[in-house]
Amino acid sequence: MGLGMLILSTSPNVTGNGALNESERREVEQLIADYSPNRLRGSGEQQLTLDAHELTMLGNVLLNSVPGLQPAAMRVAISGATADGEISIPQTLGPFGTVYLNLSASFAQQGDSVRLTSLRAGRLPIPRYFTNAAQAWLASRLQAAGTPREELLVLRRNLDNTALANDELQLRLQWNEQTLERLRSQARQWAISAEDRERVRAYYQEIVRIAEQQAVDNRFVSLHRFLPSLFTLAVERSDSADDAIAENRALLLTLSMFTNELPVSDLLGPQPDIQPGEADTRATDLRTMMFYRHDLSLHFTTAAAIAASAGVDLADILGTAKEVYDSRQRSGFSFSDLTANLSGMALGEAATQPESAQQLQRRMAAAQAETDYMPTPRTDADGMTEEEFAQRFVDRSSDVYNSRLSDINELIAALPVYTD
Repeated sequence: MGLGMLILSTSPNVTGNGALNESERREVEQLIADYSPNRLRGSGEQQLTLDAHELTMLGNVLLNSVPGLQPAAMRVAISGATADGEISIPQTLGPFGTVYLNLSASFAQQGDSVRLTSLRAGRLPIPRYFTNAAQAWLASRLQAAGTPREELLVLRRNLDNTALANDELQLRLQWNEQTLERLRSQARQWAISAEDRERVRAYYQEIVRIAEQQAVDNRFVSLHRFLPSLFTLAVERSDSADDAIAENRALLLTLSMFTNELPVSDLLGPQPDIQPGEADTRATDLRTMMFYRHDLSLHFTTAAAIAASAGVDLADILGTAKEVYDSRQRSGFSFSDLTANLSGMALGEAATQPESAQQLQRRMAAAQAETDYMPTPRTDADGMTEEEFAQRFVDRSSDVYNSRLSDINELIAALPVYTD
């Protein structure tokens, strides 16, 4: 009890719930577009420079994408070659109401890297001996462990240099294409429980069954050939709202893997009972489309999977960041892509809310066409370069841009799967 009083507090050191305002969301989207590893071709070096405000925003996005931590809030301050970070995590203790776990840490430049110099949990200082021992233990565990922890060790080694200087954190990363691909694969597995793996396996088998049927006469098919059947299976497997949420999440994750041509083993890990030839969902060359476009099915399913797994805010930020990045490349910024992103986000969010998960299953199982869950996209503002976007929409905080977004969201809200 005494220890709890030292660690927990009735008020947070960092107020708020970590949510970003609209301006901050745009800043994060820009950061992700600026520092995307996709800008590299293969291996290469990348320099990142982040100030305290940017670190605070990125930290809050990551914190609130972790189930169980919402609505945590964090704050970073940097002064010269030192930095301080604070995190407040609310905890509900029944009749005692809400209390807060306030964590605070200090960092300083030591040699060619940034080191943790102090750590506190509430009013309880964590002795330096324990922080040093914990860091040494973690490093040894990473060194000795196999996959997936070895991937963290590789990523840490790719962090070539860290520095606190001029009120900024400076990072130098040595990206390696093979390591990045291994990390992406392992990251998908880390969040999958044994129960979820069984669910993924069930939807994977149904996807393969449908794909093999469709591939007899087609190379490209509408995503609609898959969704009603998959949600019919989800209805059969769901006895409660909690079941429905878990089933819907697994369905959307597995479908996203299929449409993006990624092996199901990235979700399941090694599966000794899978027969040769069944190692991944890409058992055929079949490609999915929405509104006769393959890329829209990718946008839709990816956004739905991210929204169902990590939250709609992160899905929105990542989706828009990709469009910002694309506006600098050949493909350009496209509102039709954004329509698919927003439609997928709406599906992923409704699929994982207790009050709507089962109803959405039934409505998706009965859906008659793509237009039941995604509005027909307008193509009058597609493929815009950064300069063309600025001429027509100024920036992503302008009234004309937000009016266009509002129009899209109103169309989505009026879709048959969301209305009585």
